[in-house]
Formats: sequence, C-alpha cells, structure tokens
Amino acid sequence: MLDIAIIGEDWVKEENCPNVIRIGDLEYGKTRLIVAVPSTAQYKSLSDFFTIQCNRVQYNRKKPILCFTEYINLTRQKFMENKGYQRIFGDKRPLVQVRGLVNGENNLVQIINSDGITEGFIRKGVSIIVDNTQTGKTLKNEYNLKELEQIMESSAGLYAGPTCTEWKREKAIEIFEQLYGAIAGKRYFDIKFNVQNKYLKLVRRYLIEERLCSDEPTITQGENYAAINVLILRERFPLILATLKRDFKASAIVRNEVKQFIR
Repeated sequence: MLDIAIIGEDWVKEENCPNVIRIGDLEYGKTRLIVAVPSTAQYKSLSDFFTIQCNRVQYNRKKPILCFTEYINLTRQKFMENKGYQRIFGDKRPLVQVRGLVNGENNLVQIINSDGITEGFIRKGVSIIVDNTQTGKTLKNEYNLKELEQIMESSAGLYAGPTCTEWKREKAIEIFEQLYGAIAGKRYFDIKFNVQNKYLKLVRRYLIEERLCSDEPTITQGENYAAINVLILRERFPLILATLKRDFKASAIVRNEVKQFIR
C-alpha cells in the first residue's frame, strides 16, 4: 500500500476511497467528466434521453440502452440520481458489466466498462457514453458527439492513504509544497531590468499597484541606475514589457524561466 500518490480526483471518487485524503490540489491535468451522445441526437438533457430511449426499448426489450465508460460507479450514480431515470425505473440499479463481472438488476440500462477509447463506441451504435474531456473539441470534431451533461470537474492532486500518519503526513505536506511550487513556477517569468534612479519610485509603485511582484520588487540601487527583479505572469508579460520600455525607459531586460515558486 502506498503512503502518497498523485491521482486525479475523478478516479478517487470513482473508486470510492473513504480512507484516502487529499493533501492538496496540484491544479494540473484538469478535465471534466461528461455524458455525451451523437451530435445529431434530439436530446436536450439526460432526462430527455431516458424518456425517448425508453419508449423505444419498451417495444423491443432485447435491445437495452448501452452506455460505455471507464467510470462505472460515477455513471451509475449519475443515472440513478436523474429524475427521468427514476420516473421510469425507480430505484433499480443499472446492470454493470466489468470484465465478466455483472452487477445490478435493471437489464434495460446497461453500463459496460470500455477499457479503451470510449468515444469510439458511438460509431459502433452505442447511444450514450460517459468520458472525460478538457475542451470537448475532440469529442465534437473527431467523433461527432455533443455534451449532454457534466458529472464533475477534476484535476490531479497529491493524496495520502491510511498509512500516511504523523511524520509521514508532515513529509507529504512538504512534498506537496515542492510539487505545487514546480507547477506554479511554470506560470511566471523571472524578469530583471534596469531603470534610471529618477524613475525608481514610479516604477516601484507601478509594479506593486499592478501586483506584478510576489511581495514587493527586489531592488538594488546604484549611482545612476537601479536593478529590479520581479515575477510576472507569463500572459501579462508582453503588455508589461511595452509599459516598462515606454513609460520607465527600462533597459537590459532579461527574461528567465522559473523552475519553482513557493510562496
């Protein structure tokens, strides 16, 4: 058994691990778990799907509704919480099939472990899938699917198991801070530049008011010039660069990558 691991929140909830505790969210690998159907389908919600599909199923009970997914438990929970499903099937559990194991009593709605490219099962005639996506572009452009509903948002985090107690927990928190610092560092540039001393107070005020430094700028003042060092978010750098050169006559500007940023 592992003391700590980096796992997506979606899989922690899928496996229903009550003894696993999240040390912290690493804020990367962000995805959304969604319900998807063919883009040509008329359904506007999951309730619509069950209402329309079940009217068809009633005429041919040999062809149940099939849903392929890797998220068996979250899918079953989503279906059973849906008002349309409840109205038709009550509290019957959808039949689940995972590598030969079968569980559940509602044969008319079957959730099957996909074990692979879940989106591809729509092309084989499946009516609905549950899968994760970041932007939804692949589902739409490559598989001609549309999102029906969202189940949850997920990102990677550092998690601790039941054996991670006392000193191990303290060490896990230290590890999380270092991991998060490496991820946070990728959002920033380390910027160094010079300005004439007559601009020093103005540029310092600008950097603080615009929150272009972690606490305050690091300044080394010389006889005629001051050297300034700040951390700037990557997406803000082009505009800030123009302002520093135009308004404060900044020179000798150096941009470096940030390997780690721990507040």
